[in-house]
Amino acid sequence: MIGMIDIHAHILPGIDDGAVDMNMSLEMLDIAYNQGVRGIIATPHYYPGHRNCSYEECEDAYRSLKEQIISKYTDLELYLGREIYYKDEVVDSLRNGSIHTMAGTKYVLTEFPTGCEYKLIEKAVRKLVQAGFYPIIAHAERYACLRKNWEQIEDLAEAGAYYQINAENFGMGLFNSDKQFCKQMLKRD
Repeated sequence: MIGMIDIHAHILPGIDDGAVDMNMSLEMLDIAYNQGVRGIIATPHYYPGHRNCSYEECEDAYRSLKEQIISKYTDLELYLGREIYYKDEVVDSLRNGSIHTMAGTKYVLTEFPTGCEYKLIEKAVRKLVQAGFYPIIAHAERYACLRKNWEQIEDLAEAGAYYQINAENFGMGLFNSDKQFCKQMLKRD
């Protein structure tokens, strides 16, 4: 596959705060495709203790969307994952397979409260890695605790974490702090 891969997309129709219906999903796919995206992992939210789409509802929405695009975009791959709001109990749910991982791999897109302490992220990364998963910290630019200390960012990476940052940050003004932080993350690998 040649092209970009979007690993964080709320593109499934009618599932969460992304596409409200199939038409919107298809419009979103058109935009992504025209921007050079050739792989997308659909990542509906999973919040422990809240009403989430079930495993089966996610699968059904994914299959429906995939059926709609298969003839139009022969070189576009669509996968299923979740954006998981971290709580300790999600590790057991991941182990027993009741929450989708990223495209059926051991990678897990993991979200935290924006104002959380570094200790929470560190604990989650260690717990997920010990359970055999590779955490991808969702929209890392949002966490003030990470922006304070590059050594901690590197420590998490060494422990097994990966980082996802939102592309929209690169379109912001020259002196925007989110843009500067994201550029630094890229420069530091």
